[in-house]
Amino acid sequence: MKIRIVLLLCALAVGLVASGCATPGTSAGAPNSFRRGQASQWIVFEVKEGMTHDEVWNRLFAILAKRYDIEVFSKEDGYIRTSWMSAGGTGYGGYYHARAVAMVSLDGKMVEMKTEAEYLIISGMYALWVSGVDDEVTETLKTDIMGTIARTTR
Repeated sequence: MKIRIVLLLCALAVGLVASGCATPGTSAGAPNSFRRGQASQWIVFEVKEGMTHDEVWNRLFAILAKRYDIEVFSKEDGYIRTSWMSAGGTGYGGYYHARAVAMVSLDGKMVEMKTEAEYLIISGMYALWVSGVDDEVTETLKTDIMGTIARTTR
């Protein structure tokens, strides 16, 4: 059984290399804005006075949809998660990506947001996604939210 799994993994790796989807020993690494191994921290925003829950939700959804594809959302629960999208500018190809997760409180007075980032290390026949946080991605979304929905952050 173990031999079959090893052979299957070897065949998969050879297929990826042959098709150009992976090149042994190569990776663009991560941009300078990436912090390896850092756990995502929730950023809490206080919503501007006078905004309804629907207004907050619609604006937050629009902010995230402008930059990412929305993968999961529930307006009733106030939850949005984007899909992984290539990040870090040119030169990173499929080796680097980021996504965002956001929540609107049930009363619509708070928004929470965090980002996650990963880059791919390929060495020989092994590939590993390294997790962390991208400060540039986080700051971009933070600026968008502050300019549209929020009055302060905590």
